[in-house]
Amino acid sequence: MSSDQRMTKHLVDSLLNLCSDYKETKILLDEQIRAIINNDLSWLNGLIDQQTQKYQSIRQAEEEFKDHLVNFFQAYYPDITHPSLTKLVEVLEEPTEEIDQLRGELHEQIEKTERIRLQLVDLLTFASEHNSKTISTLSEITNRNFKSYGSNGEISGGSNQSLGINRKA
Repeated sequence: MSSDQRMTKHLVDSLLNLCSDYKETKILLDEQIRAIINNDLSWLNGLIDQQTQKYQSIRQAEEEFKDHLVNFFQAYYPDITHPSLTKLVEVLEEPTEEIDQLRGELHEQIEKTERIRLQLVDLLTFASEHNSKTISTLSEITNRNFKSYGSNGEISGGSNQSLGINRKA
């Protein structure tokens, strides 16, 4: 195997690792959504820990891929100053179809992961707003002299009677 083929194989392997990491991230995000819907906090906490580890794995795989890409271009195409997957497909003669497929798969996995991440954020935002409204409603029901600050900073709700403190002398 020539040096060029070895470097290309490293690039392909790096792309495969990235694709795999993003697929696993997508699955973890899906499971987090299910854990939130099922109100299973311990499951959710475990998934968050796994997600944190997976993001570290993705960062490491991205750095590894960038290093392989830069090394490849420095060795064979030093005049190209900003290496990218697109430029790699343009300059390679052999496995361009495989790399181009992997590039498309990687972009697809990143888009799917981002879409699911946004769904998770929307779900968490909804749950937070719902919890806030529920707590506010419960406070109003249990304490008729309920007071809160409005968005303009003024006190609203409840009665305006002052509270007295009873002390024994």
